[in-house]
Amino acid sequence: AEEQLKRFPFVKYRVVDSSSKVHELALHDEFQRMIADQQSQDWRKLCENLYKDVVETWYKSKIENSNGLEQYLLQAEQLAYILEHNFQEGVDRYADYFEEIKADHLFDLNDMVWGEVAAQLKNDKQAFTLIVDQANWLFEISRYRDAAFWFEKVISPEFKGVDAPELYSRIRIRLGHSYLRLGEVDKAGETWEKALQQANVQGDTKAQATFSYNLGHVRHRQGRWDEALKLYESAIQ
Repeated sequence: AEEQLKRFPFVKYRVVDSSSKVHELALHDEFQRMIADQQSQDWRKLCENLYKDVVETWYKSKIENSNGLEQYLLQAEQLAYILEHNFQEGVDRYADYFEEIKADHLFDLNDMVWGEVAAQLKNDKQAFTLIVDQANWLFEISRYRDAAFWFEKVISPEFKGVDAPELYSRIRIRLGHSYLRLGEVDKAGETWEKALQQANVQGDTKAQATFSYNLGHVRHRQGRWDEALKLYESAIQ
């Protein structure tokens, strides 16, 4: 039998003990790789076949039979599973959750499901929109520190390739107000000073008036009265 096996191209000798010249028959490395690859493909196919049952049957049952934080954890876990297999489907599921979160003030659920989405976002227009929506909601519920974090992210160089000029002014307005409400007056001033400079370069008269007024308010709070007066005057011209 051993002699017959030697004739097959996928069988090779492997040295077991070089000193005693003991050999054994084994499959060629490439053939072993092919087997492993086939097993991997079979596993991926199995995962795809099971995907719907896992999402719509197993997780759905678990979620329906739980409550409170346990339920939120299962919803976040289910969302992570969906995102891994079909990112857009996961984003759509998150959008449904987000409407429910805003309507019922489900803050803990938001932190869990948003964390799963944020971890897989790319620096594209879709991510930009999702982050802005999240930051605006955080601002509206007075979570100014979290809002400022996400507002800062979307005006960072990471998103320089996203063309959304209609949103940038509003983002900087709310970013500055976030810092003001956190008592960080200097950061608010830095935010609005940069925004005013950009508005001047772009010749955006509406943004110029808005940021002149906002920056004037900051300078007033800083006791820089002359600068505040000039900015207020500029805002009403």
